[in-house]
Amino acid sequence: MPNRLRTARRHRRIIEKHVLGSGSLLDVGCASGAFMRLMWESGWSVTGVEPSEGQFRRATETLGGSADIQQCVLQEASLKGDFDLVTMWDVLEHVTHPPEFLTLAAAQLRQGGYLVLNVPRIDSPAARLLGPHWPVLLAEHLCYFTVPSLRLCGEAAGLRLIQTGQRPAAFSLGYIFFRASQHQILGSAFASRLMAAIGVSRWSIPVWIGEVYAVFRKE
Repeated sequence: MPNRLRTARRHRRIIEKHVLGSGSLLDVGCASGAFMRLMWESGWSVTGVEPSEGQFRRATETLGGSADIQQCVLQEASLKGDFDLVTMWDVLEHVTHPPEFLTLAAAQLRQGGYLVLNVPRIDSPAARLLGPHWPVLLAEHLCYFTVPSLRLCGEAAGLRLIQTGQRPAAFSLGYIFFRASQHQILGSAFASRLMAAIGVSRWSIPVWIGEVYAVFRKE
């Protein structure tokens, strides 16, 4: 949970660069609810959609009744729309038709509202350097993106791309080397055992793993 909070704080800072004050937020794929909790504490009215039963329970506990959280996919959610902000952190890579999904999400926004997302960037330095060992290459990731492809997806949904950038995610050393060993990176299995032996597996560090965030505005 501490690492999720660190990443959620970085997400909030991205929002604060573009959106003044507070308003109504829809977090698609809200996971544990850490980001929603931070936004609620900042004065936002928060709504979440999360298909995973386990994550839905965690988000419900995290928010403690302070949010409308629905256990379903976005297509099945009962929403009134007219949100000031829609967020999708590490969600769009899991859908089969990103432009259609973005269009559905954008329909929940008021005119002038913002949509902010984070996805794997297939032409990132990390992806090019690590090739088949890039840790973001996962079976559950159906799509990968570049900035131009994100722009096209946004335009198809009636959104204008305002800014892109990178934010690190917070991971423990143990998790980092565990994932590296899954991708058969030389020495990672040994490093994982060493981290556990000397008691630093839970130490957290920021990691740039080849992702990109994008800020869109509904014109």
